Amino acid sequence: MEYPNTGALFKTKEKKTEKSPDMFGSLKIDKHYLLSLIEESDGGLIEIKFSGWTSQSSAGVKYLSLKLNTMQQQPKKVEEQDDDIPF
Repeated sequence: MEYPNTGALFKTKEKKTEKSPDMFGSLKIDKHYLLSLIEESDGGLIEIKFSGWTSQSSAGVKYLSLKLNTMQQQPKKVEEQDDDIPF
């Protein structure tokens, strides 16, 4: 079963060159989540935070399971000043 906003990284079995990646994999990103990130961006880089867990497949292959942090950051609350309070 595939879950949105998740992915996995697997260790490369055989590196063809010294510059070949140590790991490879993919992410499945929900289209609506991706579009909301683009709409909220200021035109610069978009930072996507994620977490990872070491896992093992039923065939015994070790891999790194990934999950995007899709929680929306709440804007920082600005405290209101009340000038009528005498302190």
